[in-house]
Amino acid sequence: MSCVAFVCNNGFLDKFIDTCNALIYVGEYTGDIVLVTGDDVDVNSLLKHPFIKKHQKQVSIRACPDIVFENNVYKTMTETNAVCGKAHNKMFQFHKYHIFTPFFKKWKYVFYIDCGAKIFNPIQPILNCACEDTLLAHSDAFPTYVWKLSGQFLEDKKQELYERWDLDRDYFQSTIMLFDTGIIEEDTFETLCDLTERYPISRTNDQGILNLYFICMKDKWKQLTLGNGETYFYDFNIRNNDKPYIMTKYYVFND
Repeated sequence: MSCVAFVCNNGFLDKFIDTCNALIYVGEYTGDIVLVTGDDVDVNSLLKHPFIKKHQKQVSIRACPDIVFENNVYKTMTETNAVCGKAHNKMFQFHKYHIFTPFFKKWKYVFYIDCGAKIFNPIQPILNCACEDTLLAHSDAFPTYVWKLSGQFLEDKKQELYERWDLDRDYFQSTIMLFDTGIIEEDTFETLCDLTERYPISRTNDQGILNLYFICMKDKWKQLTLGNGETYFYDFNIRNNDKPYIMTKYYVFND
């Protein structure tokens, strides 16, 4: 048994509706769907939304409190955002940690999808890739693999990271993740928050920290299968036109 999970605040509700609608009607997904919301979402109002009411047997809402860090952590994050150009309102990306709580262990597998992702074909071939004790996701460095995990952190503030772990390695995007909930431990959520407070220098917010935990600490990540003879499974953008894609983060052709 599996579920698809989304995470959004009020500003991304429209993108959630668009992607979830495509998941059901284009992706032909009939299983459970869980939307994890933040403090600024009025759940009672959301439950009255026509789409949610229509799919109330399939879609459930899990309201989770916004993650709050110490002031000095926010200060460093602000400096990080200034260096890499990230918008400050993307701090909500850390809310993604909530999908790694014991609540989700009621399902064997969870398929997390970013709100706004594009779905072009049935998603079952992706779901069929699910592996025991593994998190499947797409390499952020694909297809050249020049980028390394070290690049996810500010250069002048990561000496301790180098001393603890090998950062000269491939790493994954946190845009979609298919994982066995057996990798969720009682303290996974707390550990992710602790890592963020200790190393608030991740250029892409949650992504660097999730890689520290699931690669460097737990060694759980494997590359999601790229595709089969009929279709590509997932990529950040469309980069080939010889066969269709099941999903992409954006609908942009990169030649």
